Amino acid sequence: MDTSFDDRVEGVAGEIARLWRGRIAAIRPELVNPALPLKSRDLLTAVGLPTENCWHIEFFHDEALRGTYSVGGRDLAAIADDHGTPIVVDVSEGSVWSVIPGVPQPLQFVNSDLPAFLYALGRYDAEYGNLMRLPPAERNALVSRLKGEFMGRDPESMSRGGAMWRYAFAQAAQGSP
Repeated sequence: MDTSFDDRVEGVAGEIARLWRGRIAAIRPELVNPALPLKSRDLLTAVGLPTENCWHIEFFHDEALRGTYSVGGRDLAAIADDHGTPIVVDVSEGSVWSVIPGVPQPLQFVNSDLPAFLYALGRYDAEYGNLMRLPPAERNALVSRLKGEFMGRDPESMSRGGAMWRYAFAQAAQGSP
């Protein structure tokens, strides 16, 4: 039984849109990879992908979204390029991964699904300025709050080998987010 878009992602979509404050653009349906899970496709057409962010990840808003390729036995659809490291969605389960070129195990888990990734990156992006300027004790308290929030929303992002966020928080705690 298929549920409506409103039942699947409307609440999260609204949160994501608010976090990105107009720095996100919906993707035209014909550009969305049809192999992606329905939840991801709906989110891309309703809310979209960021147009700018604190890490300068280049999110795709064009035909680059339509390609599918395989790595480590997973079929993946690229959504962004992080300075030469593709950010991808596993088309069978919807999880988000980064593909680290030139290493024996190139797939690095990021988030359990696309809404969780866009929310997490949006939260980190929203606090980036604070992470850069707060004194160490306050910065570490903010890092702890964000880690707790990420664990509460997407526990796998902090435990299932979610090295991207653990690394980001370790860097932020040292004052170099």
